[in-house]
Amino acid sequence: MKIRPIISYAVATYVFVLPSFLVNFLGLSPLQSFLIISIPYGGRLVGSILFARFGHTLSLTEFYKLMLGASASLSLLSALLISFPAEITIRLIVGVVFGLMSSMAMYEAMEINDRKVIGGTLGGWAIGWTLAGITSMILKSWTLAISTGALSILLLPLISRGDMKIRKTKAGIPSPLGVLTYLLSFVPAFSLSLAPYFLEINGYSWDIVLISYVMAIPMYFVLPALSRKINPGVLTVIVAGIASISGVLFFDGYIYFLLPFTMAGLGLNSITPVIARRYGINSTNSGIAINSAALGGVVYPVIPSMMDYSDFSIIVGASTFAISSLVVDTKKKATQVTS
Repeated sequence: MKIRPIISYAVATYVFVLPSFLVNFLGLSPLQSFLIISIPYGGRLVGSILFARFGHTLSLTEFYKLMLGASASLSLLSALLISFPAEITIRLIVGVVFGLMSSMAMYEAMEINDRKVIGGTLGGWAIGWTLAGITSMILKSWTLAISTGALSILLLPLISRGDMKIRKTKAGIPSPLGVLTYLLSFVPAFSLSLAPYFLEINGYSWDIVLISYVMAIPMYFVLPALSRKINPGVLTVIVAGIASISGVLFFDGYIYFLLPFTMAGLGLNSITPVIARRYGINSTNSGIAINSAALGGVVYPVIPSMMDYSDFSIIVGASTFAISSLVVDTKKKATQVTS
């Protein structure tokens, strides 16, 4: 079922990112808040490794049911057991569940072998993030908002339609260039985690971030469709160029360039799998590659504390456009996805 990996990635993202919008309600120290937000990233990598090692032991439907149940249970526990030791433990497990669910979703999407499904699956991040932001704005309470993650259990009938046996293969360690491809494509997403604070200190509401995420969602489907008409390497260079220039301008204070930065920057993720295939990334090891690259999300947002945002904007622009260096000969080597 083509929509299932998209739903799975969106649900995993929703449960994963929602606490980052609400952590201030817990009254924790800055260090404790940072740990609540960052510790799940380590769990993501663990989960993706577990999927690569043991994923074949269950069918996809069985795995989805198990992970949806885990997400719902962890959301309820997090909403009720409000203490730092409990939350840090739950958040680590949430990261593991995200690693499993995202790996499952990418496995199914890449086995379906449809660029729009693969791009849309990665678009689950933008969908989940947007829904989490809206929830936090409406339910200004840790307990109420976090408990909404338990509603994911209602998706069981939809997730259970159709099935796919997970092949037992030796996943292997993703190539460094494969991981780097995803890492560079995630730079805009890493940078956007700073956008709410940057807007606030410049006197703007962070609502514009939500609007830009909503506008970015269609790009996860439009760009993969375009990659059938335009060489994926050329398309990557164009999209990375737009994201790079608009990212520099946004962090230089031209606020409304946030919209093209978000649309092009997040949309870049949707064509990355086509490029990553050139470096040996496949359905089995894509989860490890993605969640290894995502560790940059812990480090990257710390950079502005060491410099002015005007200097940071140059780093954003340069590192976003750097993915262009990985697309040489893509036409010959990275077009194994069919439709």
